[in-house]
Amino acid sequence: MMPGSGYIEWEGDEPIITLSKSAKSNVLLHEMGHAEYGHRPVEVSPRELVDREVDAELYRYKVKGKKPDWKVCSKGLVNLASFGEAPDVIVSVVLDSLGAHGIRVTGLEEERISDFAYGYSDLGTLFGEGEEVSA
Repeated sequence: MMPGSGYIEWEGDEPIITLSKSAKSNVLLHEMGHAEYGHRPVEVSPRELVDREVDAELYRYKVKGKKPDWKVCSKGLVNLASFGEAPDVIVSVVLDSLGAHGIRVTGLEEERISDFAYGYSDLGTLFGEGEEVSA
């Protein structure tokens, strides 16, 4: 397991969340979001993958009392890129999911998502140094 990470498994109807020793509360809350929505580890479409990750992040934001913003797409965006999805698919799926969840994206934010998807930037540039994300 990667440092600072976590995952969820299911035993029947019971979610089992496993965290690395260095995982922070953001990771726990994200995994709790997956449990809350009943997300089970099955193969899903790119859109459903992003929707699930956005749902889990929205849960984390709600528990922490934060106003949702475009960064709730962080884990889905990173997952699609690491799975080798085409950049245009990544941008389209992420923007569609954010819109469906009622999250407004500015032109600059869309540009940051696109730059990351096309490999022109890394996570530090995408989210800004020191910004809180759970990707």
